[in-house]
Amino acid sequence: MRTIQEMRPKDLDVRLALGNLYTTQKKYGQAITAYESALPLAPNPIPIYTTLIALHNQENQFPQAVQACDKLESLLPRETPTDANVAQYVRSTREFLYLHKGRAYLGQGDYLNATEPLQRLIDLTPKSAIGHYRLGLAYAGSKNYIQAITEYKRALQLDPTLTTAQLKLANAYIAQEEYTKAIGECEQIIATQGTAPSQNAEAYYLAGVSYLGLGNYQKALNQLQEALKRDPDAAESYVAIGNLYRQQKQFDSAMRYYQMAIGRNSNTASAHQGLASVYALTGNTAQAIAEYNQVITLNPNAASPYNDLAWYYATQGTNLDTALEIAKKAVTMEPQSPIFRDTLGWVYYKKGMYREAITELTTATMGTPKNPFIHYHLGMAYYANKEVNNAKQALQASLNISADFPNAAEAKKLIQQIEGQ
Repeated sequence: MRTIQEMRPKDLDVRLALGNLYTTQKKYGQAITAYESALPLAPNPIPIYTTLIALHNQENQFPQAVQACDKLESLLPRETPTDANVAQYVRSTREFLYLHKGRAYLGQGDYLNATEPLQRLIDLTPKSAIGHYRLGLAYAGSKNYIQAITEYKRALQLDPTLTTAQLKLANAYIAQEEYTKAIGECEQIIATQGTAPSQNAEAYYLAGVSYLGLGNYQKALNQLQEALKRDPDAAESYVAIGNLYRQQKQFDSAMRYYQMAIGRNSNTASAHQGLASVYALTGNTAQAIAEYNQVITLNPNAASPYNDLAWYYATQGTNLDTALEIAKKAVTMEPQSPIFRDTLGWVYYKKGMYREAITELTTATMGTPKNPFIHYHLGMAYYANKEVNNAKQALQASLNISADFPNAAEAKKLIQQIEGQ
């Protein structure tokens, strides 16, 4: 075939045949090269671009897929063609374009940009189950779980056999702490998928995580063990069991399961996060910091690892300059997170920058007004800044939310001190 191409360098059919041959052989990189070489020779390059888009996505070449989508879109007429057959061809090409452009953005983790082409797909074909499913993925990636749930449900209405959508629906319920609803979805999957290991291991895992969220440790353990029976190499199931033992302060067992997860997959960030938590709780500062940094190495584009390490430094009262830097980074990455702003405010407090602490903590209380810890932190910052009336008000707000949260005794003692002044 290559010899023929060399003899007939301007033969479009040869280049297309070579691209098809490489695709059949799953040599996708070489197929891409062949199809790209055909583009300048093609009087109608639209079919070649659709093939290239699919191949780029297949090879996880997501920026190239987006570029090919943009080029394809520029070739399509803006107005609906009068010829019915041509109009249908353009419409089906647009459906393909929006679906695959959305997939490419999802592959890059660019959830905001993924939303636009997927919504256009839904506008064009409202009964696309896969379109609603992928739009749900985009919303979930942006942590808009309410919209994600809506899209997953719509996908399942259109295609009740779309198990992946139901699993993602359970995930979204867990993110919303609607654990009972998540368990209901998992149980339905288990009931309908039978005993095939690959089909219901994730459902058992999500059910276990949900029971863990409800504090039902025995049921959580049972479900997670069932998940491992069906998928013994699932690192996240070991992590979840580790989390279960950590919550029960059985730290040796927790560490054993985190290590088992890492043994299955050394890049399991959640396992390193679990180890960091255990080391922090048991006073192993150096090991905790090492594990927190490992999580950042594995997830450099996620805000949570930076926040977690900043919080640990703040609680220890050490490395506060570094803590401030990475706490700011977390807030910059996710400015809407009240938890991250609470961490940043607490770092400011620890550094004696009380006015900056008050600003961040006030914003945090507005983002999550029912969190007693943040009101407590705000009260402490006000008190340190000698704004005793505001301090008393914030401390009392923390107690009104929960009279027995872990810092309640300190809050009550400081209120008494203020009243005694």
